[in-house]
Amino acid sequence: MAAFAEELRALGPANSLNADGELLFAHGHRRLQPTSKRAEPPGLWIQRRHCAPVNRAADDGVGVCVDRSVHSGVWIASVPLNEQEWRPLSEGEVVVVRNGEPLDTQSQMQSGLDSFLVPADSFGV
Repeated sequence: MAAFAEELRALGPANSLNADGELLFAHGHRRLQPTSKRAEPPGLWIQRRHCAPVNRAADDGVGVCVDRSVHSGVWIASVPLNEQEWRPLSEGEVVVVRNGEPLDTQSQMQSGLDSFLVPADSFGV
């Protein structure tokens, strides 16, 4: 994926999200920035999400099971979608996500992403 992304960058701004059914690959490059009106990094932004279990009414016997486990996820967007803290992907960075968890990045490892964990209730989710 990193080699393919490098080929795309030679053609112009190349941000992409690609999936193979198990992994999501996010490649950040450049995008038109509103202040400079030039194609510059960051092309993509990332935010980790952590959704705590929700206390819902007990199963009323209708055969529905509510999953009350903790869920984590990653939001990737071309611009930050809220006022919470987002991390810009550096130019050429590839982030790999499996089951809502980042596995690795080319230019910044997991430790840098951990500080971007935001509780879901901050957004009314």
